[in-house]
Amino acid sequence: MDTQLRIEKRPSASGDKYYLVKDIRVGKKGTKVSRLIKTGSPPTPEEEHAARETHGFEILKQSADKYGELRSQTLKYQYIPSSIGREIEQIRYIHKISQDTLTSHELEVYEKNCEYQYVHGTTSIEGNTLDLRQTKQLLKDNIAPDNKLLREINEVQNFRLVKNYRDSYKKPVTLEFIRKIHQLIMTNIDIEMAGVFRRSNAIVIVGYDGLLPPAEIIEESLQAIIDEYYRKVSEGYCPFEQAVLFHHNFECIHPFNDGNGRTGREIFNYLLIRDKFPRMFFIAENFRKEYLDALDLGDKEDYTGMVEHFAFMIMKQHKNVIERMLEQTTKTS
Repeated sequence: MDTQLRIEKRPSASGDKYYLVKDIRVGKKGTKVSRLIKTGSPPTPEEEHAARETHGFEILKQSADKYGELRSQTLKYQYIPSSIGREIEQIRYIHKISQDTLTSHELEVYEKNCEYQYVHGTTSIEGNTLDLRQTKQLLKDNIAPDNKLLREINEVQNFRLVKNYRDSYKKPVTLEFIRKIHQLIMTNIDIEMAGVFRRSNAIVIVGYDGLLPPAEIIEESLQAIIDEYYRKVSEGYCPFEQAVLFHHNFECIHPFNDGNGRTGREIFNYLLIRDKFPRMFFIAENFRKEYLDALDLGDKEDYTGMVEHFAFMIMKQHKNVIERMLEQTTKTS
């Protein structure tokens, strides 16, 4: 995906015209967005810089619209309308081109801040009381907050282990990957059952009336949803939609005694990141109810509503930060 704006000359009867252009390509399909900046002689470096400042942001936003339209036309959707799919792909596009223009230092800072927000969100959804500042201090500087339970501290700092493993793992999701993620998440919390699928059928999930698969078929059930995810994506179905469906199915299987939410959200984000989507932060104070409501829609087999809820959450979570990155992109591209 080309992140650069370029100058294009187009001859005309009134003289050569020079446009600021952004090319967009999805597979074999391509288009471009352009703005006329000068007629006659080629623009000077100063004029080109001024054109980027004036038109760059608008061009890239329109490019995102065009990319989302092209990309959504190439994908299949199992439940949501392609109009929602187009908006998801716009987020993916802007996230990708913005990251491509960051320096290595800027990208490192951005990814660390995303990690702090994500860890705070995914743990606080489960009742962890460390705030974002305390989460950052613990992960970044190893400073544990006062008056917090040891379990809460371990829940947060275990994500250092998770991140190291996740960043080094480049393969598809497997049963062993799921076990390893759970083992790291539950380190020093439940040593005996860390990375071990539940052995009991006497598990009750508050707010969930469905039947869990028996312990004897957990591995079979997980392998089935793994195979289903990769099969659907290989057939051209929207990866975001399929990741949401996988996440809901994972939580319905409830493969562990404890830690299913944190493990499931970690795997969900792994799938998103592998397909160049921004991760979801699951910030409790803003999105806990929406997230649980979305899963509840899935429990009621309203899969269209569930995926739409997830789509709106990721759009809201990333709209401001991505637009700030996009503005920076127009100054550096």
